[in-house]
Amino acid sequence: MGAKLMQLPEVPWVRFAGLLSERERLQALEAATIVVVPSPFESLSLLALEAMAVGTPVLCNARADVLVDHCLKSNAGLFYQDRDEFVECAKLLLADGRLRDRMGRNGKEYIKRHYRWDVIMSKYDRLIGALRK
Repeated sequence: MGAKLMQLPEVPWVRFAGLLSERERLQALEAATIVVVPSPFESLSLLALEAMAVGTPVLCNARADVLVDHCLKSNAGLFYQDRDEFVECAKLLLADGRLRDRMGRNGKEYIKRHYRWDVIMSKYDRLIGALRK
């Protein structure tokens, strides 16, 4: 979904949805089997975090350190460095429903622990409090 920035394969298991409303986008993330985050230039990756929040595992580009970090800390995604790794990770995630379910639960828990609004605000409060000392 979003703006198409690269050629996509014309295969039945890849569907480009284009630009969606907020509601449609969240529904698509929730309905997806996996969410691929191919960008090597992520500084936070709302896409990965939103996918995890709705329980959908992610498959991320290993050149984006922040994505690798999210995958390692959450156990809610895999990452790939090249085409062969992408293919093997995708095959594994698509074939193993129990693994996807576990990763989905892990992702939801990771978001709950680290990215809920009250958690973020508490971190800001501690940071601002430390600056006042």
